[in-house]
Amino acid sequence: MKSSDLVLGILAGIGIGTAIGVLLAPDKGSNTRKKIIEKGEKAKSALMDEINVVSDTVSQKLNQLTEVKESLKSQLKSEVDSLKKELAN
Repeated sequence: MKSSDLVLGILAGIGIGTAIGVLLAPDKGSNTRKKIIEKGEKAKSALMDEINVVSDTVSQKLNQLTEVKESLKSQLKSEVDSLKKELAN
């Protein structure tokens, strides 16, 4: 299981549990709606933070792969050039 899937599952569970708890709590409807909106905003913020972390991680990994690709490309070119020189002699 991917860690991002796990985090999303945990956040969804927390959100659903919180919403059920707020809905079942004895309080005025207007207060309940406020609480649901506040919890929704907090969940949205947490989700956006997680999305940003995952996006940054993916971007870093992509940059690393690009560097590795360029390095391997350079090494391969050097090897090919070396083989060409050997075959020419």
